[in-house]
Amino acid sequence: MEKKVGIVGLGKMGSALARTLHKHSYEVFAYDISEVKPGKGIQMMETYGELLSKEIPLLIAVKPAQVAGVLKAVNDNRLIISVAAGMPVRKLKSGRSPGCPVIRVMPNAPFLVNEGMSALFACEDCSDEYREFALEIFKCGGEAFFIKDEDMMHAITGLSGSGPAFVELFIQAMEDSGVLLGLPRDMARILAAQTVLGSARLVQRSDRSPQDLIHDVTSPGGTTISGLAVLKDFSFERSVIRAVRKAAEKSRQIAEE
Repeated sequence: MEKKVGIVGLGKMGSALARTLHKHSYEVFAYDISEVKPGKGIQMMETYGELLSKEIPLLIAVKPAQVAGVLKAVNDNRLIISVAAGMPVRKLKSGRSPGCPVIRVMPNAPFLVNEGMSALFACEDCSDEYREFALEIFKCGGEAFFIKDEDMMHAITGLSGSGPAFVELFIQAMEDSGVLLGLPRDMARILAAQTVLGSARLVQRSDRSPQDLIHDVTSPGGTTISGLAVLKDFSFERSVIRAVRKAAEKSRQIAEE
């Protein structure tokens, strides 16, 4: 397929997709109801109709409540790729002609810095060519893979979709603890962020579990075990599990509305 794509909605994710794809030599056409400046090389359309006149795949990056209105104007069988959270394939295909190809994607915020994690689900009407086209798009901004069971999207939304906010809250708490102990805030932020980044890389590159890696740095009677004991006293692990589960439940709720 030609490296051409139309993007509807230029919020943070839509703009990140547009800029990233342009850097990877895609020809990007875009439309947003507001006047936005997505960056050099992005071809802005004056109307949604003008965008639809391009016979290219359409990437929908609007809020879930706006998806139905966007799809209503699509009267052909072009490939639709949606990043709208909680929007199932059955809703994306609703009102369109039989056999229309649809791919649903759950990316996350680190896509903004080319460290994203995207999970894709394709309806049965999608060809291998369409699947490969969509996968290449999201691999431009990080890791990406297809799943076979759409119901897994709820867990993925709770874990990797909402997860960056949970991690950032942890980083903020680490930063604040450093400041409380007398470190300058800029130094505390560097220490906290790099500690999380380095630990994530270590987990990725190791063939051992996170628990095994924890044991490596937990000496009897040492500083790390003393800190871990406090986190366990305050149910740190249970709180994380409950947060991910709650986000997944909300995703399922949105899909069923």
